[in-house]
Amino acid sequence: ILSARAANSSATGGGRLSAGNNMTLGAAESTQKERHFEHSTSSGLSLSGWSSSQSTRSDTLDATTHTGSVASTISGNIVLAGNLNGAAATQANKGVVTLAGSTVRSQEGMAMVTGNHVLLDAVRDSEQTSSSLQRRSTSYSSWQFAAGKKATSDARTETTTLQGSSVQGGHGAAIIATGAALGQAADLQAGAGKLLVQGAAVSLQGGMNSNASHSESTFRKSGIDTISDLIPEHPSSTLFSHFYPFSGCVTYMNQSLASIFPEIPVV
Repeated sequence: ILSARAANSSATGGGRLSAGNNMTLGAAESTQKERHFEHSTSSGLSLSGWSSSQSTRSDTLDATTHTGSVASTISGNIVLAGNLNGAAATQANKGVVTLAGSTVRSQEGMAMVTGNHVLLDAVRDSEQTSSSLQRRSTSYSSWQFAAGKKATSDARTETTTLQGSSVQGGHGAAIIATGAALGQAADLQAGAGKLLVQGAAVSLQGGMNSNASHSESTFRKSGIDTISDLIPEHPSSTLFSHFYPFSGCVTYMNQSLASIFPEIPVV
């Protein structure tokens, strides 16, 4: 039995990896987790009155990546051979040669993988991110009207990427199995030579990468922070008369009230 993970084996001439029973060239998994949190507050006086605000932001990242094994040669052939003890095709767990997110490559020769069963498997890299932001503010205008605002936004993304196995030969590539030859998202390249995939059962399937995102935002406002909040789009004289004592000293959009509501005298 031969097993390697995130290994790198190279030769300038020919190369051969052999196992009497099973052989596995696998990928090593690495994870990354990040958490960021930020909080800020401010308050003070301005020409329009007193105000305070605070904001809170949090960001997260969860990522999983894989580094596959590589067996390569430059000028000669590269051969991976399992099942040297001669297990029968009916023995599903004997003489299995597995590549998981790994590469067998000959730059100028032929690349061959042979065994009772040959599996070219893929590994899945994934990334999940999330971001959340909250803002709150409170203000008092010079005429003592209080107003509050709250805004929130949330966003999430999830990404999955397949990293398939690869068999590459500059002058040919071959997958030869006594039983099953199976592959998912595999990359087979024969260069200037021939490509051969042989087995009692052969199945090469594609894979699917995915990317999903979701975002949501809300905004809420309470109280009165501008004179425009006091005046409806089509004010009635009854409603406006309630604020009539202010009519002589309040301007709206840099225009006098008399120019906006000529039917109401300004004192």
